Amino acid sequence: MPALELESLLSSYFSWHRSRLAFLCQLILALMKTSTVSGTRWVLGVEGTASQESKYRRFQRFFREVRFDYNGVARCIIKFLGLQGEKLTLSMDRTNWKLGKIDLNYLVLAVVYRDSAVPLLWSLMPSCGNSRFEHRRALINRFIRIFGKSSLGCLLADREFLDRKTLKFMIENRIPFCFRAKKVHRITNQAGNVRSVSTLFCGYPRGVVYYTGPRLMWGLRIYATGMRLEDGDYLVLIRDRPSQDKNEALFEYRLRWLIEPLFRFLKSSGFELEDTHLTKRMRLKKLMAVLALAACWAFKAGIWKAQKRPIPKKTHQRKAVSLIRYGLNYIRETLLDPLKKDQISPLIKLLSCT
Repeated sequence: MPALELESLLSSYFSWHRSRLAFLCQLILALMKTSTVSGTRWVLGVEGTASQESKYRRFQRFFREVRFDYNGVARCIIKFLGLQGEKLTLSMDRTNWKLGKIDLNYLVLAVVYRDSAVPLLWSLMPSCGNSRFEHRRALINRFIRIFGKSSLGCLLADREFLDRKTLKFMIENRIPFCFRAKKVHRITNQAGNVRSVSTLFCGYPRGVVYYTGPRLMWGLRIYATGMRLEDGDYLVLIRDRPSQDKNEALFEYRLRWLIEPLFRFLKSSGFELEDTHLTKRMRLKKLMAVLALAACWAFKAGIWKAQKRPIPKKTHQRKAVSLIRYGLNYIRETLLDPLKKDQISPLIKLLSCT
């Protein structure tokens, strides 16, 4: 039975009563079949002889009553990805939408690996706006408490997450980072005068990358790499360490974008997160935990499937689907095809492979 095999893998990370752990496994399998978090449709994929009304009531009790160890979920994901003891590249971003008049806003710390990203830690913001420094600090400190500072290889984030408090926190705690700066942010030039970052790069032709020695931003020592984009905007990257060449910071920051297809997968092109009717913060946190575990499994299946049959490319030479979507498609096909029941067990065992 697929649920029993999945349960044996998760049992060491969840100190729950067996019936609750079994239902979590049923939810993950049902999510793979239905590809939606809409409760009434989600439970259609839950196996068993109980009525749909009974399954839905159990679904409601699960998100209302069960307590998650979110640190344990994070350890579970790193174990399933085979990244224990590795230097981890993390991407921080948020995704938000409205459910009626209610703002739903997740701040997510995702681990970046093999051209994809998987949710690792998250919190719910009180409004639809940008996160505050306290939210970011809490999420980073949670990671450090779980895995240790030595496990944080680099933290990547967009310009909305760069402010004086965040920069000071990163530098004082010696956390490697690469953030994009706003063009109105101010740093010192070669003469030591404070100028907006755009003025440092406005004299260079578009597309030419330039990187500097140590500069000061809010009185803090940083290293900047920048260029004028074709649309006239500026891409300016702030790091805690010097670049070895002009492209190093660009290649590093490019990994940040992998969290964007992750959000698309969780929402419109995968699990339809925006279709949830859960609104209470603790239930939404539990929902993301289920999605993170399912996304981790889909990602491992995508890697395995791509080794056997590479993902086709479109005319612009980009992959037709992400690894994580490729894996979800294959798991769903296997679960729904009665003739492929013998292929489900190897897919679940992928989670125990490094």
